Amino acid sequence: MAKDSNHFSVKDHLKAYELAYKDHISIQWEPLVVYRQHPSSKNKVALVSGGGSGHEPLHAGFVGKGMLDAACPGEIFTSPSPDQIVSAIEQSDAGSGVLLIVKNYQGDRMNFEIASELSDSQSAIVLVNDDATQTDRDAARGLAGVVVVEKILGAAAEKGDSLEDLTLLGEAIVSHTRTIGVAFSACSFRKEAGETESENVEYGVGIHGERGVSCLPKTPIDVLVRQMIDQLLLSLARVPFQPILLVNSLGAATDKDLTLATETAKAALSEKGVSVARELVGTFATTLDTDGFSITLVDATPEWLLLWDAPVDTPALNAEHGR
Repeated sequence: MAKDSNHFSVKDHLKAYELAYKDHISIQWEPLVVYRQHPSSKNKVALVSGGGSGHEPLHAGFVGKGMLDAACPGEIFTSPSPDQIVSAIEQSDAGSGVLLIVKNYQGDRMNFEIASELSDSQSAIVLVNDDATQTDRDAARGLAGVVVVEKILGAAAEKGDSLEDLTLLGEAIVSHTRTIGVAFSACSFRKEAGETESENVEYGVGIHGERGVSCLPKTPIDVLVRQMIDQLLLSLARVPFQPILLVNSLGAATDKDLTLATETAKAALSEKGVSVARELVGTFATTLDTDGFSITLVDATPEWLLLWDAPVDTPALNAEHGR
């Protein structure tokens, strides 16, 4: 993906992506929708998600067996249009309805709700609001936790769960999922708007280049991660028994930084008597080229862990990940 957002073409990026992953996805160009190359079995509930581009591989990278049936890419940090979403709903519907997985941003919410009303297919919405820096859950933004939601719901859909059951499961997963992101630099989109570099760490950033909820002086990653773990647990309002840990690059974090963040998070949890049940580390939901990372903690049940372990085959996630 191009580092400079002025030179980032969503369609050019997707043309290259389709060529690289032609065994997984196919693309409808007007309106723009990414579909599974091999449609799911008849009567399976279809899963559709989407959002602004600049978060790659979210969401197109998670289209495939065990996760999404379709993804609707918008322009950079811009919601997909209702006509994109309506097309995705109606072409993905295999007879049992469509579940829309939507991050909690005003534009995404509005356009997915409009599309749900316009479509003739039966549909429901799961709203992802995993931002742990917000105490008002209605206002909390959707962050990298959406990847965990899509993976678990994708497995449940593959085994034949109904639209109603998937909706309830999705709402439960969201309520047990929290994320915090930190950034050491602004993304190119913000720099192009005239922002200057700061020496501070932005704590609690969104995935559209939004500033953090607070600024901290330069802080070592291990100290920062321990603060993040404390706030994640506070937001969950309990110490999880078998958590899923997701450490996600916001675009330009080094492997060294991700490894340090992961090991520190596991150590901080271990000191509280918590052993991580599953971990996933890598680049899954970026903010263009931001130097930073997010940590997601999911208070998982044994049933969710079984779904997490179920087979998956998408461009960005496959059976080798997530153990």
